[in-house]
Amino acid sequence: MTSIILRNKTFWIILTIVLVLIVGVFWYNKRKTAKENERLQDFHKTKYNSEFNGENVPEDFNPQPIADALFQAMNGAGTTETRFYSILEPLNKDQLTVVHNAFNATYGKPPCRSLLDRLNPAADCGGVNGIYLRQWIEGDFDGDELNKALSFFSHIPEFNRTKI
Repeated sequence: MTSIILRNKTFWIILTIVLVLIVGVFWYNKRKTAKENERLQDFHKTKYNSEFNGENVPEDFNPQPIADALFQAMNGAGTTETRFYSILEPLNKDQLTVVHNAFNATYGKPPCRSLLDRLNPAADCGGVNGIYLRQWIEGDFDGDELNKALSFFSHIPEFNRTKI
C-alpha cells in the first residue's frame, strides 16, 4: 500500500517539476520575444534618410517594411520571384540603397572573426565574408533571374564587393 502512495507522490512530484519547467520555458521565450520586438521597434524608428542623403528619398520613406517583405519573399524553401521584383521595381536607386541598408542591418550577419566563431551557433556570424543581401539573393536565384535580381542593387559599391 505504501509503495502505491510513494509512487503516487513520486508521480506528482515529477509532474509538478515538469509543469514548472514547461511554464518556465514558455515564460522565457515570451520574454525573449518581447525584448526582440522592442529592439526591432526601436530599430524601425531609425531614420535611414539621416545616414544616407539621397536626393530621391522622400522624408517619410520607411525602408523597413520593404526590407521585411524582401526577407519574407526569400526566406524558407524557394523564392517568390514575382513578389521580389514587384517589391523593388517601383523604387528608385536612392530608395533601393536605403532598403539595402535596412535589410543588412536587420537580417545581415557579420563575418566570423575566428574558426571557433564559425563553429559556434551562438556567435551569430556568417562565414568568412558575412551574409548580407547579396548572399541572400545569390542563394535564392540563379541564371538570368540572378542577374536581374542583382541588377537592382548594382549601383551600390558595398553590394558589388564580394570579399572583405
